Amino acid sequence: MKDTDELLNYNIRLVGHDEVGEHSISLSLIDTVIEYSNKIYTYSIGRSEVKEFSIDQFISRYGYDYREIDCVFWSLDTYKYLKKENSFKHPKINNLIKTKAENKKTVKDFCGVESSSHLDFFAITLNVKKRHVKKLIQELSNEDLIEKRSKKKQKCRYYNRKAFNENEHFYIDYSPKGKARNYLKVRWNPAFTSEKYLRFFFSKLKSLVGKNYSEIVNESLISRVDFALDFKGDSVKDTIINISGSSKLNNYFNSESVMETKIVGASEFRLQVYNKSLQQGSNCSDSLNRIEVQLKRPKIDKLRVQLKNICSILEKSNKVRMYSITDNKYFSDYEINTLKYSGVVGLRSTLNNSNEKKRLSRNLAKVEVKGFGDKLMGGSLAELQKLKRLLLKP
Repeated sequence: MKDTDELLNYNIRLVGHDEVGEHSISLSLIDTVIEYSNKIYTYSIGRSEVKEFSIDQFISRYGYDYREIDCVFWSLDTYKYLKKENSFKHPKINNLIKTKAENKKTVKDFCGVESSSHLDFFAITLNVKKRHVKKLIQELSNEDLIEKRSKKKQKCRYYNRKAFNENEHFYIDYSPKGKARNYLKVRWNPAFTSEKYLRFFFSKLKSLVGKNYSEIVNESLISRVDFALDFKGDSVKDTIINISGSSKLNNYFNSESVMETKIVGASEFRLQVYNKSLQQGSNCSDSLNRIEVQLKRPKIDKLRVQLKNICSILEKSNKVRMYSITDNKYFSDYEINTLKYSGVVGLRSTLNNSNEKKRLSRNLAKVEVKGFGDKLMGGSLAELQKLKRLLLKP
C-alpha cells in the first residue's frame, strides 16, 4: 500500500481544469485502473486522499467489509472476483471501470421516447402444489409454448429447475431449494410479453388448481417489479438521482472514462439511470437515457407485498428523488460536481456538522424535481391494475 496523492495531478477532473484546485475532486485514476486492472484505489472525499492497493493488500487491509470506505475504484473483473465472497460488504460509493469496451448488441434504430412511465419487469411467486406445476410444464411443453433448459437440476440461488419462452420474454422457475419458498415463480417483461400468452398461461394454471386459483393468485408474493421512464437530454453523469435514506452509490464507467450507469440504493430498492441507446446498440445520434426503479421482494411495514395489495408499493415513490441543477443558485461548482459523481451520499460525507447537513437538505429541496416519484412509479398505476385483473380472471 502506498499514498498516491501526487497522482491527482494527472487524474480526470470533475471541474474540467488542468490545474489542481483546492476543491477539485478526483475520479480516482480511472484511466490508471483501465491500464492496470489489478490495481484498486480508495478515495477519502473529506481529505481528498487517494490510496493504491493490489488485490492482496486490499483484502489484507479491509477483509471483505468495505462499508466504511468513502469511495473505491476498481475494475469490473476485480469487483466480481471479490463479491463472490459470502462475507462481502458493499462500499458506500462503488466505481466500476470496464477495462475494455464490450457491446455485443446489434446496432438498431432505437430513437423513440416514452411519454410516460411503464412496467419494465414483473415477477411473482405462487404457492402451487408440485404435481400441478409438473403437469403445467408438461402441457405447455407439449404445445411448444415453453422450452425446457435441461432435464438436470440447474445451479441457481433459489430454484432448481427453469423453463422459458424466449420469444415472449417469459421465464418459469420451479422446484425451490428449501420448503419455505413458494413452489412456482414466473417473471416476464410486460412491454414484450403478449396479453394473449399471459392469459393462456394463467388459464392453464387455473384449470389445474381449480377453485383455489383466486386465493393462490391473490396471495402470490411480488418477487420483483420495475418501473421505467425514458428521456433525452442530460447525460447519465448530469442526471442527479437519490433515494431518501440510501447510503450506496454505484457508478459504471466505460474504457473511455465515460459514465454509462449510475445506481443509487440497495439491491432490494434501487434507482438507476443508464444510457438506453448504448445498451440497445442504437445508431441514434441523440442518446436516449432510461431512469428505472427496481423493487425486489418489496415489503411494506416489514410484510411481503402480495398481488392483492400490489398498489401499496407506490408508497415508496415518496422516497425517490431527482434534482435539477439548471440555472443553479444554491450550490458551488464543487458541490455540483460532487453530486454528479458521488451523489448525495458523497456530498454529505464532505460536511463537518449538523448545520451544514441541514443547509444541504434545504438546498436539495429547492432544486428537487417535484412529483418525480409519482411520475416514475404512479404513471404505471393503470398498467398495474390491469395486470392484476388479468391474472385474477385470465
